[in-house]
Amino acid sequence: MSNKKPTKALPRPRFAFTRFLFDVTTNQKFDIAIMICICLNMICMCLEHHNQSESFDHVLAYINNFFVA
Repeated sequence: MSNKKPTKALPRPRFAFTRFLFDVTTNQKFDIAIMICICLNMICMCLEHHNQSESFDHVLAYINNFFVA
């Protein structure tokens, strides 16, 4: 999916900050980083189980807050 190119090239923005954001978000490394974050979040969500300790519950809550923010 990350190897697909758009059929029509998007014009690069004129302003420096938006051009920077455009360059970051259209980079393939950004796509890979987002996919890694999604996979790590899924793994953390799978770790929740019945009768888990309170400390483990707190750790999962902190990790969840990290992914939400």
